[in-house]
Amino acid sequence: MIPLTLGEIADMQSTQEAAMMDECYLRRWTAGTEDEYNLTSNATYPAAAQPTPCGLVFGNSKHTELMQATQAPMIATMIRLPLTTTLDPKDRIKVTKRFGVTETTPKTYQIIGHPKAGPSGLLVMVEIVTDGSDS
Repeated sequence: MIPLTLGEIADMQSTQEAAMMDECYLRRWTAGTEDEYNLTSNATYPAAAQPTPCGLVFGNSKHTELMQATQAPMIATMIRLPLTTTLDPKDRIKVTKRFGVTETTPKTYQIIGHPKAGPSGLLVMVEIVTDGSDS
């Protein structure tokens, strides 16, 4: 097998970023206060100043229930991001545009685990924030 050249990898990365038709704001986790058990509460998620191109992928969604037969669904999906993006697993991602159209009610997603780096971009497994802390 012949390895990819640096030029081929750069072409793959630019093609991947050009195909990201959505727009999102990375919301960086900022610690709140700690209680007597050293648990953090009142964490904030200020938005980045500039939007990041992204691609929300629903085709690979994983639908499970938190507990059997409780009808409390947990739907995980993926977001593609540029390879140069740095994320902390505590950060959140707010998708503000889908296919270039501004969302009337943008959704905020929390990251599940660590992003996976491929040769052309990052794949981040996420789930929608439903606890009301997505403002």
